[in-house]
Amino acid sequence: MIAVVVPLAATLAIQIAVSGAGLSGPVIAPIANDDLGLAAAFVGVYVAFMYATAAVVTATSGAWLQRFGAVGTSQICLSFSGLSLLSISTGTLAGFALAGFLAGVGYGPTTPASSAILARGGRPEQRNLIFSIKQTGVPAGNMLAAAAIPSLALAFGWQTAAAMAGAVVLALAAGMTPLRARLDSGAAIARSPTLRAALVGPMRQILAEDPLRKLVLISVAYSGLQGVLSTFMIVFLVEEAALGVVAAGFVLAAAQIAGVGGRVLWGVVADRFGRPLRVLGLLGLAMGAFGVAMAVFGTGLSYPALTVLAMGFGGTAVAWNGVYLAELARLAGPARAGEIVGAGGLFTFGGVALLPSAFTAIVLAAGSYALALALVSIPAILSGVWLLRGNPAEAKPAP
Repeated sequence: MIAVVVPLAATLAIQIAVSGAGLSGPVIAPIANDDLGLAAAFVGVYVAFMYATAAVVTATSGAWLQRFGAVGTSQICLSFSGLSLLSISTGTLAGFALAGFLAGVGYGPTTPASSAILARGGRPEQRNLIFSIKQTGVPAGNMLAAAAIPSLALAFGWQTAAAMAGAVVLALAAGMTPLRARLDSGAAIARSPTLRAALVGPMRQILAEDPLRKLVLISVAYSGLQGVLSTFMIVFLVEEAALGVVAAGFVLAAAQIAGVGGRVLWGVVADRFGRPLRVLGLLGLAMGAFGVAMAVFGTGLSYPALTVLAMGFGGTAVAWNGVYLAELARLAGPARAGEIVGAGGLFTFGGVALLPSAFTAIVLAAGSYALALALVSIPAILSGVWLLRGNPAEAKPAP
């Protein structure tokens, strides 16, 4: 039991910190817009830049893992994430732009590193639950950023709020040092592979095997819609529902809380019934439907009803990742889990770069956040239908 608890607790803490740092930029943006002179919709450009960087960096995760080990890689990720917050605290447009790059570098290899740690332990029948619990760190970190950053920014100023958060993340990076000897024990950290070798092999495996290929392709739509929810929920509610930034932040926090519970729930369901691909297909239909419902009804609902709708949205669009990563790691096998998850991240993070950019373009062209949300929800519905209609077999894992 202890052999699972320590790695799970460590990877969960890392995920919370990195995810919270990544969302802090979009949360701060509506508050800092007057100082920076940018339209609110341009937060999508920040997110696209961050996740485009993450997509490129995560694809090279195999090299990071072989050179620094999984815990060492996680410490590097935490350091970049902390520096991104310090960059925001400079209060300049250049600092905000640099923060997007730094946050992307920090975000990219975090999931492959944690997957490499978790794939080495635990019982197979609990795989989806273990990965899902770890992945609750994403909505948990987002929830903390959405709830705490606006309040801290209003109390101390947004620059000070960013600096305070950055200091916490950097302290966690230093605090992970004692775990390197334990969790990286036995890992191959001696050689320095080329980036080409670290990327080409895993990518070839993904493209050659139909179950892996289908998983990474649907992750583009799913991660993109999740990125839109996390990035634009506050802006959508402030601009079109006339909520204050703190009230909107708590709606987003409620959605992220539902995402935490949803990740655990769907992990249990996938383990209990042994049909993770079917669970993922149904989640695609549900998250797309909730996205359209938020677009159509979100601005006219009472605050409690709006919060409930946001929780349904978050409980699906923020809750699919654990089942997805567990299935990806299962198909890859323990020896290559980190590499395959890293290469698959090129697609997953690519979706988070693509759909928020499309959302911004629609808002600028049509002037409607609701229309943009409805349109970017459609790919998740189509992906869910594709996954369910294909009726894919639960393929055996790699040796």
